Amino acid sequence: MDKAKSDGTKGLKLPSTGLRPDWIECDERVYVPSEDLAETTCTFTPDLEDTEWDEDGNEVDTGEQEAIKPHEDCESFLCSNCGRSMFYGENGWFELDPPYTPKFSYCPYCGARVVS
Repeated sequence: MDKAKSDGTKGLKLPSTGLRPDWIECDERVYVPSEDLAETTCTFTPDLEDTEWDEDGNEVDTGEQEAIKPHEDCESFLCSNCGRSMFYGENGWFELDPPYTPKFSYCPYCGARVVS
């Protein structure tokens, strides 16, 4: 499939093999992945975090949780590397239950590898 993106560039998406190639060959051209990108990682956190309150109106310290709980009005999660957002919700890019795992391995905006 030879389809141009809105910025006029063309791309080829390959299925993940779980391996990081040292080089990729396509149409007799060799491409070498950026070493800087290989070391870049990110996490995604809710744009609106849920907060627990006690009966006196004081914020409750929930301690170390495995994941930050999104507020009921949360619409997206933010990349810690580039700050861009990915949709959260019924048709979003994250599981709806803790630990709210993303349904992707790399940030589509900056290319950083997503870590827990």
